[in-house]
Amino acid sequence: MTDHITDRLTDEDVPTVGASVEHGADTNLDRLNLEQALRDFEVANRRVVDLAHRVSSLNRELLDTRAELAQATIELGEARRYVDRIRGSRLFPLVRAMAQAARTLRR
Repeated sequence: MTDHITDRLTDEDVPTVGASVEHGADTNLDRLNLEQALRDFEVANRRVVDLAHRVSSLNRELLDTRAELAQATIELGEARRYVDRIRGSRLFPLVRAMAQAARTLRR
């Protein structure tokens, strides 16, 4: 099956490279436009690479911060359980009363 579109094209159907001079084409201007377009692409590409790097760095920082938060939450839970055990002890009311008496005497 060789009935492709390119098999049906004639020389008249295939565009020539660039526009002819009669149509006002200026090869120097075309070259300058192409060079500028390539520079613009390079700048845009560098910006995309930089943005991707910053997003990656921020993602790593976010993951580290979440890990720190999880660790701090665990430590806070342990500290709260320790304080609850102290407050639940039989000596805590006595120590609390002694601390209150000491504060009263300092005034």
